[in-house]
Amino acid sequence: MHVNVLVVDDDPACVAQMHETLSDMGYVVTVANDAHEAMSYLQSDSACDVVITDVVMPGMWGTSLASWCEATRPELPVVFFSDDVRGIAHVMERGELALTKPVRRSRLQQTLASALARRSTSSRVVGA
Repeated sequence: MHVNVLVVDDDPACVAQMHETLSDMGYVVTVANDAHEAMSYLQSDSACDVVITDVVMPGMWGTSLASWCEATRPELPVVFFSDDVRGIAHVMERGELALTKPVRRSRLQQTLASALARRSTSSRVVGA
């Protein structure tokens, strides 16, 4: 079974690194350059099993995207990542799954496994 991951980030270098790492790990990866592009993708019939989003982005932050996901696709886990210490602290205080940039492969794998496990054990995942 393929796991479809949507990576949302406005930093092209970070997107390229995440795409390469996730693809090497066997995930099917789609990229959105901002939250609005991610929302358009998620409204389509395209498959998505988990969202990995930057916390701080121009226009709409990842936390707002996660709230939108919670309202429209509550079964969809969201993992946050950022190099902004305040952004990571904010989501971690809420009990969200979060990664710091640069993301280590082992930590990424562990966090995605946790997100997908939450999805399969809960009919409602709150921003996780």
